[in-house]
Amino acid sequence: MSYQLVTSSDVEDGVLSDDEITIGNITSETDDTVITDRADRYDVQFNLADADGDTIIGDDDDDALEGGERVSMTLTTAQGATTREELRVPDSLVDREAVTL
Repeated sequence: MSYQLVTSSDVEDGVLSDDEITIGNITSETDDTVITDRADRYDVQFNLADADGDTIIGDDDDDALEGGERVSMTLTTAQGATTREELRVPDSLVDREAVTL
């Protein structure tokens, strides 16, 4: 499965096997990350920092997502089926380095 993250100034493309992705099993018949049933559910977490600690997507000023900024996420299967979600960073990130969107 491939992904695309888009902000007002950046685009990041990749595949879900990349180092920037953590896939957790929520409910499925098997322990792998292969969807074999319509009821299979997985938790996908994107690490938006590279190995040097620099963010890989964000605004041009400091490469960090700011409160209120929107991220469009598109997931595409090998067969070409896509799903798209629009995420918004919470306005207040006081004392936090990460949030659930």
